[in-house]
Amino acid sequence: MKKTITLLALGIACTLNAGTVAPGKAPMIQPAPEQGDSTVIFGDHTRRDGASYSNLGFIHALNNDLNQSGIFLRGMVGGGEYTYQNQALQDDIVTGRLLDADLGVGYRHVTQYLTLGAYAAAHVRDRNLDNNDASNDLSTGTRWGARFGLEASGNINGFVYSAIGQVSTVETAIWTRGRIGYNFGRVTVGPEFIYLNDAMFDERRFGGFVTVQILNNLSITASGGSADFGSALGGKGNTPYGALGFAVSF
Repeated sequence: MKKTITLLALGIACTLNAGTVAPGKAPMIQPAPEQGDSTVIFGDHTRRDGASYSNLGFIHALNNDLNQSGIFLRGMVGGGEYTYQNQALQDDIVTGRLLDADLGVGYRHVTQYLTLGAYAAAHVRDRNLDNNDASNDLSTGTRWGARFGLEASGNINGFVYSAIGQVSTVETAIWTRGRIGYNFGRVTVGPEFIYLNDAMFDERRFGGFVTVQILNNLSITASGGSADFGSALGGKGNTPYGALGFAVSF
């Protein structure tokens, strides 16, 4: 019986700017690799009012079979742009840019209905603002740290489910997501919940996702919904969010 690969750590523990809106992480996409596929390439673009983020990454199974338990390598690079308004700057609009990357190793335990995984990675993040903001301690500079992730996912009787949690020592950023969907042949549909948090910012997203299996080794996922956010720098709000991603295995 062919198992659906679970791509641990496609979600990214990333808030674009401490204390402002953030697009979050790339959605987990679940292609069904052929037996013996060893590598997955994934990409994602997420957008909401005031922020956008894109990433590209890979997962490689050291045992050369993504459908079997074992150690994997994982790497990702991403970048984004965000804006926010700060009363301390006479309500000036501040635009920030971010570069984010990690490289690490993990282990996945695969059973017929459930996959459990964990990973640890070296993590680097660089931020720049177009306007000096002394009230934002995390506004500029390059920071190094570690990122850790846990995941449980699987499928049974047509239902697909996943829960992801990530935390980074860089900005103490947290990213979590839960999904449950139903599979209609090559299409899976269901709701999702996402939570992002760091020292100066938090956000909750309620929405849904659709995954389409284009080929046996290629899938695309679209997701979207409503995001509620708040900032220690002042301000809170609600805005739609959307994401589009892909994953291909070989």
